[in-house]
Amino acid sequence: EYTLQESEEFKRNKLCVVIWANSKSKKLETLLKALNEQTYGKENYSVHVVYAKDSNSLLYTPDCMSGAQIHCIENPEFFKKNKALNTFLSKLIADSKFDAYVFLGADRFVNQYYLENVNYSLNTCNSKVITGKTTVVPEFKNHMLRAKIIEARQEFKNNTVNIARRMFGLSSVIDSDNCVIDSDILEKTGRVCFETREDELKYSLFLASNGI
Repeated sequence: EYTLQESEEFKRNKLCVVIWANSKSKKLETLLKALNEQTYGKENYSVHVVYAKDSNSLLYTPDCMSGAQIHCIENPEFFKKNKALNTFLSKLIADSKFDAYVFLGADRFVNQYYLENVNYSLNTCNSKVITGKTTVVPEFKNHMLRAKIIEARQEFKNNTVNIARRMFGLSSVIDSDNCVIDSDILEKTGRVCFETREDELKYSLFLASNGI
């Protein structure tokens, strides 16, 4: 826990928020609005959406939305999630102007302090790859029971499994929809692997086996 005043004492890392989205991402606009209203100074972060456009869609895709830059993938059949993200990241890494990359799922919600929390974690954690805590928010009353079960399972993971692993210095499986990777790590590894849950596990094992 910390206050915004205390967080000002830390280095203000340059953050690049990367979101993978497609035509099924119905909550993207809400997420982008939340990211546009962060307490973290706008001079210290930028938001990029790698958008896989449906090949049959005739809808216009804007270049910018709520302060975020939209990078449209016109050939999603060829540029799957991993390939599209890594192609995009290779261009950003070449510029070397960011300290860390924040990966968010298009269906996630964040509060106004999210990037402030990211910066705080980068300054206080020993790890250069950080997975954030996720809580479940039920959207509809008729889904309340199911949401409560999922919420209980997530809280068990947050407060029991992850804390225990951290206490013993063990790695956790990356949540590619809510994680931060230091720019040095991306420069060294040259890629992310987020297509499926199995890919997340393999990527986590890859990082752990290399002492990251």
